[in-house]
Amino acid sequence: KTDSVARGEYPIDLHGSSDSQYLDADLGETKESIPNDWQYIKGGLFQIPAGVLIPEKINGLLAAEKNISVSRTVNGATRLQPVTMLTGQAAGALAALAVKQKTQPREISVKEIQKTLISAKDRISLHRFDDLTENDSDWKYGEYAIVRGLLEPELENRFGSKTQLVFLELRHIFEQLTGLRKTAIDRDPFEPVTCGTAAEWLTQLTEGEKCESALRPFIAALKQNGENPLTKMVTAKIIWNWDDVKGEK
Repeated sequence: KTDSVARGEYPIDLHGSSDSQYLDADLGETKESIPNDWQYIKGGLFQIPAGVLIPEKINGLLAAEKNISVSRTVNGATRLQPVTMLTGQAAGALAALAVKQKTQPREISVKEIQKTLISAKDRISLHRFDDLTENDSDWKYGEYAIVRGLLEPELENRFGSKTQLVFLELRHIFEQLTGLRKTAIDRDPFEPVTCGTAAEWLTQLTEGEKCESALRPFIAALKQNGENPLTKMVTAKIIWNWDDVKGEK
């Protein structure tokens, strides 16, 4: 989920309250719909979005633990301490950002919350990579790009920092970052991209566009690297810095 601020992996534990009369019928919950995820192969990680921490109408207040906005069934998995510690950390980060910026929590962008948590080495994606761990200085860039849905891991447990992008991947990232949709590729979509060719392509596409000035420092950096491959890690760093340079929240 691109709005993830915490994650958990605890099975749904409703004790004796799994009968339909105790569930949220208006959400379609029934006893039969509760997954049996106590078996390892049926369980798994889940992400928790930022919106469950923010009341719909009340300002100056955040939910942080068992009172986050979830259904009765979901509460069976989010109410456990390993999960509530993480939702509490997310709520604390959001509160701090709101106080620092002198605004309401609902005005803080999810991206800012995510960067704050990731900078504290908090994993919020569904992946744990063998080749890129929290102790690596570049980990935060990869984690952020993955949770934003702009890069895909090479394997379930491998990020692939040195993997070279192809033009199809570059186009997807460019469109998501800029909102432009006129990005036809006049070359093989699966052709590996160098930093130099990426710079040329982006220069052509952004000429006269609102995002031209924002992309200029990234294009200049790509040109300096010339024929070096445009790797996933180089791209992840661009994604991390994009919002700051563009001035968006």
